[in-house]
Amino acid sequence: VVRHREPAAPRVSLHLVYRAGSAHEARGRTGLAHVLEHLMFEGSEHVPPGAFDEWLREAGGECNAATGEDATHYWLDVLPEGLERALFLESDRMGYLAEALGEAALDREKRVIAREAEHVRDGSPSLGDEWIARPLLFPDGHPYGHPVIGNAEDLEAVGIADVLDFHAKRYGPSNACLVVSGPIEIGVTRALVE
Repeated sequence: VVRHREPAAPRVSLHLVYRAGSAHEARGRTGLAHVLEHLMFEGSEHVPPGAFDEWLREAGGECNAATGEDATHYWLDVLPEGLERALFLESDRMGYLAEALGEAALDREKRVIAREAEHVRDGSPSLGDEWIARPLLFPDGHPYGHPVIGNAEDLEAVGIADVLDFHAKRYGPSNACLVVSGPIEIGVTRALVE
């Protein structure tokens, strides 16, 4: 955990990075890290479906995420008084995501990602080449040899058990780095993080 006090900043920024990227996926399950990134916004045991974004907005916040080869990143920016809520939301989806995930959410997010992949392949020649270039750049079986977004047939095969297993193995405090920056009190922030 890195805490940085910047008294003049108008908002508190949280950046949570998990060492859980596409390079950590099992063969035949490409796209799993990206699917999990999407599902992390669907709710958790103490955050009902759809409430994550709503509760964050109520705290004056906004968020985004991105998956890469080596890590998945989550950014939350909140008003200073929203820090505790932002940390609660992150901790609940880190520790209690499994209790809330269901097949309906998984199927919905797989369809969203399939549309994203189609848009990338068809709408952006440079990014669309990722499906052509990666196999040429990396030998068969190399962790970087497939697109981060995953291959369509692998994505379709991803099941809820795959997602829960990946989350259990890769989404814990010992595999994460949290940065909290802004007009924070260091001691108070440490206590909230703990």
